[in-house]
Amino acid sequence: MDIASTKVLVAITSYLSLRDLVCLSSTCRELHRRVFMNPTIWTSRMLFDRGITDAAVAGLVPKIPRSYYAIRDLRLNNLEISTHSIFLILNQFGHCVKTLEFTTNAEQLTQLCTHLEAFAFHLAQRQASNRIPLSFAEYSYNHVDLVAQAQQAVIPRGPDHHHYHDYPYYTDEINYAKVLASVSLPQILDDPPFEELEKLCIRSTSTSCGLLDRLHHLFGYLSQNKLHLSRHEESEILCVAKTDTFWNNERALERRTESLQPGPPPMFPIRLTRSNETPQTRPAQKTKNALHRFPQPIVRVMRYRPSPKRRPFTDNTTSPGRRVKIKYPI
Repeated sequence: MDIASTKVLVAITSYLSLRDLVCLSSTCRELHRRVFMNPTIWTSRMLFDRGITDAAVAGLVPKIPRSYYAIRDLRLNNLEISTHSIFLILNQFGHCVKTLEFTTNAEQLTQLCTHLEAFAFHLAQRQASNRIPLSFAEYSYNHVDLVAQAQQAVIPRGPDHHHYHDYPYYTDEINYAKVLASVSLPQILDDPPFEELEKLCIRSTSTSCGLLDRLHHLFGYLSQNKLHLSRHEESEILCVAKTDTFWNNERALERRTESLQPGPPPMFPIRLTRSNETPQTRPAQKTKNALHRFPQPIVRVMRYRPSPKRRPFTDNTTSPGRRVKIKYPI
């Protein structure tokens, strides 16, 4: 297929549901390759509907392109899937998602909070010991032991303390980053799993505000972004992250206006002038020091994992006049 046919395919698939799109990809190998290797097809679509099951998530999610340009908005509303399936979805799209929306019951939301806190504990523990970061998929395959280890490490121990299965949360502290700091674990993550998260919305039925506050601080820790509450109700929270650029700051316009107002001349180095040179005939001084009064935007560098270095291999034959052959591993 050429570029024109790819654009036609993207336009056609925008009108298809998830089930119809999967059926279309199963008609031939070429369509299967085009559907699951083109991130544009999966952009700005309602990815999961209410009829999806755990088996469908396990078979479909690993095939969707894991790209920074694929899934930017993820809405998990009233899905009858397990927490294990939710972690598989977050493992595939958590690094690139900008908008995350949850709508579920109080029981599953409590389980999600418990597992996310255990995941955050082991993620910080691996960073402290300089090990490979934990992924959501790796956690979900051994979540029973990992939850027990995390809860036993941070719950205050005593003769009158309940067993961790009877204790819904680790401590009474809402901000879990402070809990990690109390056991000498880092509060700043080098590789946050939700590094692009800018908007978070959580809805639930018959839940407490304490649970929503826990999730608010927990997602802020796992994204390393300051998520500010824009709406806080009994069963719903809406958090928005303020970007770290100068121009989006609240006082940016005011400071920019002040910087453009006439003020005292900048301090330039002393320069010897000729006797017949006047300020009117003096050549214009082109220097970078004149730009110090104008605000400069802060550029955010996207985190990435560099590819392994290619190591050359030489030919060790003993024939005279041999040439060195450079081979690069795939």
